[in-house]
Amino acid sequence: MFDRQKKTPSLVIVSMSQSPSTSQSPLADRPPLPAMTCHLLTSLDASYTSFSKDLQAVIDRVRQLETENSLLSRVVEQHEDVMNKEVTRVKSLYEGEPTSARKLHDDLGKEKAKLQSENGKMKTDLKDLRSKYMRVLSVLVSCLSCCLMINDPKVTHLNTYTCITQRSLSIDLHR
Repeated sequence: MFDRQKKTPSLVIVSMSQSPSTSQSPLADRPPLPAMTCHLLTSLDASYTSFSKDLQAVIDRVRQLETENSLLSRVVEQHEDVMNKEVTRVKSLYEGEPTSARKLHDDLGKEKAKLQSENGKMKTDLKDLRSKYMRVLSVLVSCLSCCLMINDPKVTHLNTYTCITQRSLSIDLHR
């Protein structure tokens, strides 16, 4: 039988030959047990003890596994939290990428327009400077032509220099 409070097997010995009027112990009135019964009871006691130890080992193992399970559950929850945070972060980066790319594209377009405007302005300035340079050069050539008509030896070596300079400048201007 099982005792309900201890949850361990217990042996209940009931005496059949006990009389209500005797004051001796119930085992004293009993005839001695045969050797086979004694051996059987000893074997049963050993079996119950072994069963009790095995049951206690199983209960301890279940408690240990429950403790490990709760620890592992916490670890899994922590990993899930970290994963959810990472997924959310990557998702926001992914969703924000087109916005940042669009902004960068707009900024580059503005920069390009600004540089093209400056380039057009510089080309206009270059044309103006070339035309001024050509006017100054033509005046200089006119002046040198007048000087060459004088036929002065000092002016002759200037004539050679002027021709060379004029040719190199005209080549540079056409580039």
